[in-house]
Amino acid sequence: MKKFILISIVVALFAGVGCQKQKFKDSDVLAAYTEGQIIRGDFVEWFTVSKRLRPDTVYTSIRSQEWRLRELFFERMRVKEAGEHPFFNSPDFKMYMSFIEDEHLAGYTNARLRSDLQVDTTIYDISIIMLSLDAVSFEGNKEKAIEAQMPLVNEILEKLRKGENFDGIAMQYSVGDMPEDQARIGWVIRELVESITDKSVYEAIQELRKGRYTTKPIITDDAIYIVKLYDSKRITNKNIVNRTIVKDPMTNQRLAAFIHQNAILEVMEGITSQPDLNFPGRDSNLRNPNEILFEVGDKKYLVDDLNKLLAFVTEKLWMPVSFEETISNERHRFTIDEKKGLVNQWYHNVVMAREGRTREFDQSEEYVTALELFRNAEIDTIYRYMFVLGNYVPTNAELLAYHNEKNRELLANPQTRRYVPSFASVRDDLREEVYNNTKLNNRLSWEERVISENNFKINEEKLVPERPLKPGERPPAPTY
Repeated sequence: MKKFILISIVVALFAGVGCQKQKFKDSDVLAAYTEGQIIRGDFVEWFTVSKRLRPDTVYTSIRSQEWRLRELFFERMRVKEAGEHPFFNSPDFKMYMSFIEDEHLAGYTNARLRSDLQVDTTIYDISIIMLSLDAVSFEGNKEKAIEAQMPLVNEILEKLRKGENFDGIAMQYSVGDMPEDQARIGWVIRELVESITDKSVYEAIQELRKGRYTTKPIITDDAIYIVKLYDSKRITNKNIVNRTIVKDPMTNQRLAAFIHQNAILEVMEGITSQPDLNFPGRDSNLRNPNEILFEVGDKKYLVDDLNKLLAFVTEKLWMPVSFEETISNERHRFTIDEKKGLVNQWYHNVVMAREGRTREFDQSEEYVTALELFRNAEIDTIYRYMFVLGNYVPTNAELLAYHNEKNRELLANPQTRRYVPSFASVRDDLREEVYNNTKLNNRLSWEERVISENNFKINEEKLVPERPLKPGERPPAPTY
């Protein structure tokens, strides 16, 4: 499943190094090769957006910058070679890329909707007296349950008319699901009021003036409420950004989260309730290839499409990242529940990606750049594991030859031959050793070849001078 948990959108941080006398420009050429060059602007964009690195971690040393520049060069070369490889031009691979690019655009659309969200709502500072309606005790007769509580309601209203403290009465009389210490609710939004009481309670609050309480009890299906409004306040984006909803920092943070989340939910509800969408959900029969998973506009997504995607991921897109995974050759088999979860995710991504295209988010310079970096990183990873390093499993013959060569001098001498461990006793260790050596040699030979063929050179004069390491900080190391 980890192939489907993809890179999130991050914002590029074009931060300066600071305290440098030399002036650096985005157009500075840091490295050059036969068919192109790496300028500073592209380099910073790549390691901040694609690799999610802070500039200060890259600029620790000249060596660190050189490693990263080589890494970017190698990525470009692998993407170029991949473009000429049949695997990356196959319909299966294009289907896979369409899937993950929809997820990428869906994530970007979600982020943009949240950042562009316009909030305009009202919050209320309230206290509530709640009397439970126990209709069960009256054989389900709600009217009798109400009648039984009315003497207490009238007693409470009489005390309020005489000027007794509302919160004190609420603490004394509130029963049922309302905890005593929560009679004074404090600042709330509409959705919170309706979740702990009823829609009719919120409607009553809107009619109240500050400092007033409901003189007529609010009767719902399961309780009788008397509500007091202490204050109300209109909230916009400015209040959320400036953290000026209320004075208390904790309440401010809680309300901001509530307001923002409910506003985005309203936007999402509008997007997902469009008439040309059809999502049967978990009722789909995933064993029938012709079953419709969902429809978005004129396009139908079938169980067969899902099966093709998963077959490609599990059978063809095989990228073991460790010796154990390579040797085991175990492929993930998706359960029905996993498939249904993936279908739900797929539907959400397709809908949100369409929304992003409708709003032309995909045309923004920021997104076009992020998509290119994302696409290159994905292709680079696949090509590197599958074709540069290779899914290599050494044979017994290769292991025996390696064992004999490794111990050649000891085996040649009758006096030392007995110190050589038997092949059977070390075969498993040799397998991992040969596996790691072969992958390392594959990588080094490939890197040496592309550097030579493309005449790759780094312009050290344009690199940022080294800065001292911070206390406890280690020198950078290659991350290949």
